[in-house]
Amino acid sequence: MDLASNTIGCNFFFMIQLKNTKKIYFIGIGGIGMSAVAGISAERGFSVSGSDSNKIYPPAKTVLDEKKIKYKVPYNTKNIERSKPDLVVVGGGETNENPEVAYALEQKIPLTSFPELLSLLVKKNTRIVVCGTHGKTTTSALIALLLQRCGKNPGYFIGGLVQDFASNFHYEESGPFVIEGDEYYSSFFDRDPKFFHYRPEILVLNNIEMDHFDFFSTKNELISVFKKLVVGMNANAQIFANADDENVKRVLEDCKRDVIWLSSRSQEADWYAKFVEYKDDRMYFQVFHNGTLANTFGFTKPGEHYMKNALAALAVGHSFECDFSVMKETLNGFLGPKRRFELIGEVAGIKIIDDYAHHPTAVYFTLDAAKKLYPASRLWAVYEPHTYTRTKHTLSALTRSFAAADQVVISDIYPAREHHLSGLISSEKVVEAVQNKHPSVHHVSHKKKALTYLMEHLRPNDVVVVMAVGSFNELAYDLRDALRIQKKK
Repeated sequence: MDLASNTIGCNFFFMIQLKNTKKIYFIGIGGIGMSAVAGISAERGFSVSGSDSNKIYPPAKTVLDEKKIKYKVPYNTKNIERSKPDLVVVGGGETNENPEVAYALEQKIPLTSFPELLSLLVKKNTRIVVCGTHGKTTTSALIALLLQRCGKNPGYFIGGLVQDFASNFHYEESGPFVIEGDEYYSSFFDRDPKFFHYRPEILVLNNIEMDHFDFFSTKNELISVFKKLVVGMNANAQIFANADDENVKRVLEDCKRDVIWLSSRSQEADWYAKFVEYKDDRMYFQVFHNGTLANTFGFTKPGEHYMKNALAALAVGHSFECDFSVMKETLNGFLGPKRRFELIGEVAGIKIIDDYAHHPTAVYFTLDAAKKLYPASRLWAVYEPHTYTRTKHTLSALTRSFAAADQVVISDIYPAREHHLSGLISSEKVVEAVQNKHPSVHHVSHKKKALTYLMEHLRPNDVVVVMAVGSFNELAYDLRDALRIQKKK
């Protein structure tokens, strides 16, 4: 079945109503976002079921099991036929070639994307939407935690498992609801960015940089969707914006909404953060509000990028009348999302850090922060490039991302959804380009070879930062376990 482009946007797909909906079926339920919205739907009282292409792993599996949500693998038309849903939610990676999607189309069962469904589930809440290329997950998690600790009873939807909550979602019937807002498209039949659906009443703009090269052709195109997001907000909406980011300022240059500016470089901003020192595995910084020192904070995450995440969360918390002393205590003990500068362990004097960084800017700031936090250590950067399009378009920037590292290990490219684009760029070309800028770069084809290489070359007082999106990130745990075994011998 071919879904012609001129059918996109018709009422069959949009204007979904939940009034007469009882059973909701999720195609692609094993995704971190899909499983979370399935969980929220179950908490709202809907009968929820779903399917996925293959085995589902934690944290999605944990969510589904805890909520007693039934699911089937692999895809089969009988799965959806037996469920008899009133509404079908289609994951962002699925198309009408999926047999279950094709069945739903043939039976004229209403289809929606998880962003649209989420927006309907929380439409009565005060929606705080965190957007931008980098730092969305950490900022969203910290805002939700601050509001919780200050007794504001927030709900939240976050794109990663938050250790402080042991979850990435929670539904509350009223009050604030924190949403990590992604600019990527919603589904194959809804090419609008996910964040268009969320209709923020409070918007946080961390930063804006080209990232999804398979969706946005130019920076102007990216800027335009953020402008459209802002224009669509209510007249009394509030925006917390990074004053140090030129693209953010472009988006807001003609903005008629209330903008609160945040900065780590200009004392003229409404909120200004000033780095103080690294001490006891924490970063300390001062926060000034309207030119007056508000407090000095210790934060468990290092680097200017994390300081800005924290500043945005503090400013939003203050707008909800959160007490500074409570927020200070929260920052000091913040565990944060999994895979965001997460210390996996220290064995034989070797620290192992797991991080989600895959964009060159995130790689640069992650390694720069690690070097500043552990200046006396030899720093290892173990990196898995993510998608052929991103790697090709950002190769020049990537060659400068490893400046803080003493040793660099680069794996083969993780294609994700882009297996068909393998001819765009090779791992060998990536390694060659980085070698032109860095004196010590080693290529490994897969995780096992990376583990062997590290075990042969690591020494006490080294720091290893593993940066990956695919299963290559398991290297951090494999390395920790191998070092433990070696230590016992």
